[in-house]
Amino acid sequence: MDILYITHGKLVDIVLKNESDKEVNLGGFTVYMDSDKFEIPTDTIIDAKNQITIPSKYTGFEISSSTKNNIQGSIKLYYPDGFLYKEKILIPTSTNS
Repeated sequence: MDILYITHGKLVDIVLKNESDKEVNLGGFTVYMDSDKFEIPTDTIIDAKNQITIPSKYTGFEISSSTKNNIQGSIKLYYPDGFLYKEKILIPTSTNS
């Protein structure tokens, strides 16, 4: 399972990519972006070698001003029992404004 992200201005969509040969049920997993969180609904299944995108309109995830100013943020995926599964560091962007 890989975590990717797509930005639209300051909004961030989360992409969860199943790289295995078997389907994966992510129901109950939680995605955190900095201090914000989104719990993946029960029985959210990603087929083998497939991916899902969770739009920011559901998660509320946005790039914070600290991330824009070259301070790293992260996206973390946690198992339902609270243990960390994977972390993806957000690549900071420079602002020229």
